[in-house]
Amino acid sequence: EMTVTNSESVKFLEEWGFKRIVLARELSIAEIRSIREKCNSELEVFVHGALCVCYSGQCLMSSFIGGRSGNRGLCAQPCRLPWSLSGDGSESGRSSYLLSPRDLMALELLPELKSAGVSSLKIEGRMKSPEYVAIVTSVYRKYIDLLETEGEKACHVENSDRVKLMQAFSRGGFTRGYFEGSRDYKKLVYPEHPKNQGIPLGKVLETRPLYIKVRLEKSIDMGDGIEIMDSDRKVHSFTVTSIIENGRQVRSAGAGAEVWIGDIKTGVKKEGRVFRTLSKSLFDEARKTFEGKKPHLVPLYMEFAMKAGEKAVLKVTDHDGNIACTESAEAAKKALNKALTPERIREQLTKTGDTPYRVEDISIETDNDSVLPISALNAMRRETLEKIRQLRIKKWKKDIPGTIYYREKTEKIQADITPELTAYFADAPGSAAGLNGLVKRIYIPVMERSLLERLKNEYDGELYLWTPSILKDSELDMITEQIRKVCDLTDGITYGSFGAYKALKEAFPGLSLCAGPSMNVFNNETISVHEELGAGTIVVSPELNLKEARGLVSRKSRLEAVVYGRIPLMTMEHCPSSLEMGCSGKCGKCRGSRGYLKDRKGEFFPFIRDPVLKRTRIFNAHPMLMDGPEVLKGSAISLYRLILTDEDRDTQKALAKYYHDKINGTGLTDEVSDIIEKLKSSGHTRGHWYRGVE
Repeated sequence: EMTVTNSESVKFLEEWGFKRIVLARELSIAEIRSIREKCNSELEVFVHGALCVCYSGQCLMSSFIGGRSGNRGLCAQPCRLPWSLSGDGSESGRSSYLLSPRDLMALELLPELKSAGVSSLKIEGRMKSPEYVAIVTSVYRKYIDLLETEGEKACHVENSDRVKLMQAFSRGGFTRGYFEGSRDYKKLVYPEHPKNQGIPLGKVLETRPLYIKVRLEKSIDMGDGIEIMDSDRKVHSFTVTSIIENGRQVRSAGAGAEVWIGDIKTGVKKEGRVFRTLSKSLFDEARKTFEGKKPHLVPLYMEFAMKAGEKAVLKVTDHDGNIACTESAEAAKKALNKALTPERIREQLTKTGDTPYRVEDISIETDNDSVLPISALNAMRRETLEKIRQLRIKKWKKDIPGTIYYREKTEKIQADITPELTAYFADAPGSAAGLNGLVKRIYIPVMERSLLERLKNEYDGELYLWTPSILKDSELDMITEQIRKVCDLTDGITYGSFGAYKALKEAFPGLSLCAGPSMNVFNNETISVHEELGAGTIVVSPELNLKEARGLVSRKSRLEAVVYGRIPLMTMEHCPSSLEMGCSGKCGKCRGSRGYLKDRKGEFFPFIRDPVLKRTRIFNAHPMLMDGPEVLKGSAISLYRLILTDEDRDTQKALAKYYHDKINGTGLTDEVSDIIEKLKSSGHTRGHWYRGVE
């Protein structure tokens, strides 16, 4: 989620004490090898499972469309919904799953990954069934062991193992992702269906009520999951409850057999494609590998002492030397009839339940003439196990090296600064003269010196260059050299990753730094980090609501928040236009490098393809427009950002005048009011300022 795409990011994290670093999924094996050669830490890469079409940690689409944040682990997966392409935002073609990648499978690339210096392989497991995890990890374990013991030649992947992985879960087959450096997005994305399709079984030959006839390409069993996709892409899913072969009911049928399969409750068309989405036999076999087996439990050693008239004592020790003691809430009493036996005490104290502990040994010392309620024994056991848990956590908790200043929770330092406006241009602006006297600072992309000189001559505010949030090693070098040619014309630079920060700070020590929105600044601890790194400005996350924003504190830096504009929702390698138009690789000359994606609700989301870096940015369908930025007055946020994408110059000036006058409490002119009302009537959002996000 940290979007580590270059060696400078890895070096930065190494300096902070990180020993293993997970690289972004968009890196090629060649790029991974290059990072390995420049760095010392262990590298981990994702090798199997669902791919995000957007760079992880940089996606706000689920957040702004569905109110559930992918950055907080609650992605609603809008990328798996149907989308259609439009060139001008007025019409669109056939809807398909233009943003839905196939699942990644890098099993056949294990030798290359090992050679590139990868130390650890990451396999998707979150929200997957235990059977899926068992199948996938067992297959990868097999070939990792073969590679280690017998070398690369013995690592040829058998078709049966490839089929197992497809059957466990696959979307239209697998992709090797970006490992081989390919930009063939037709191999990356599967636009026909966004869910598991498993293994092809054949086509529907005939239909009759509740049944379909299929010539099987693979075997089938009772209890298997089946999916049928009609020619119009309508999907029917069901569980096999009946198989008829040669007029007889059977439990299973092999490849090549013509069978009737039921029971199908929905209308299915002839020629529909049939898939087995779940193999009961495969999942049953996988279940045997873990069912009934106890997980590894931490051994504990108990000592218990009880004497009438005194409080009982339970002492627990683990193998790391942690010791926890608990006294009973009340003193043991002299037994009137039967004393509490050591056997009964042992029975209660060794009931560790679903905790990660087991009692290896227990010694019990009693006077054989006392009693204590069973509930008291249970309470002592629970309290002591919790104490051991806390001791174990504390022992293994490590502090982050380096100097980080955390504020006291009760301390609140408000910056005594009058709020001011900034403007972020998603593309190089033709002019910014209309913003003079209204906007303190503009953020512009890195551009040629002649263009920057013209802009500098007509605009009297601060000029900051923004750098892309995603930069690989060669791109970071290129951007650094471009900035070097114009750094005397600029007042500051925005960084979008820790790698960019490290490189730019070293190359341009005299320029002011701004931590961009891709740094996901949610809280005061993160602000502290960027302040200590020397950022003069910190842009807070657009996922914050008003209450959260008002709770932010800054000692050294100015905090900046977006009050207007189309929020960038995605940054991705994928080009949606290439699925329908093909790809020449010449993004600067391609009419598909700009356009709109239409969702199922009819909203149009503009996208722009970077002609140099060849990445796509998708923006929100409507601009976010905060009606009253004065609600942020008194907070530590003192810079209010306008994001400008497709607004004409009159609208840009009107927006700047509107917010400038709102901040300063002056009246609005009719001309400005008319433009703002027109903007509102064409559709806008209020972002997360008032609703927040899950």
